[in-house]
Amino acid sequence: MPTPIGAGDPAAGVDETGEDMAVPLPIGWRGRLVIATVSHVRSNANMDCLVDTDGVASRTSSPLLHPDVRDLDLFTVMAALSDPVRLGIVATLGAEPEVACGCFDLPVGKSTSSRHFRVLREAGLIRQRDQGTRRINSLRREDLEQRFPGLLALVLREAAAQVGTAR
Repeated sequence: MPTPIGAGDPAAGVDETGEDMAVPLPIGWRGRLVIATVSHVRSNANMDCLVDTDGVASRTSSPLLHPDVRDLDLFTVMAALSDPVRLGIVATLGAEPEVACGCFDLPVGKSTSSRHFRVLREAGLIRQRDQGTRRINSLRREDLEQRFPGLLALVLREAAAQVGTAR
């Protein structure tokens, strides 16, 4: 068996026997950090660790969690819609089926935009999926109609009258 990279060095995540050890992730990382031995690395012998981010767009992205239809809460949905920026995002998605996060012209900074999208996703209003390095957004029309019949149509009609679209 080849000598493991960093064998005996707890900082490298490998104990004396070459077994993988749990390694704390740097702040902001999600997923699992796996320390590999030379025998496990086939494409690049100089690589000493692999990061499994569970299929997200980048190593710093959070996993995309969407509530189930039966878990959608009317008050959480209404609270998410109470912000004019989030209402504008929903109005835009009502007019266009899929829009990437970077294509919205929002009057807030990037981190605040990310927060708005997360609030909408966690409330169950939008579905997000990663496509390469972009995060694509769409309204959860069928789910919302199933759980709260007529609510989305009313929201989109009122949003068009109040704020127009966010793009």
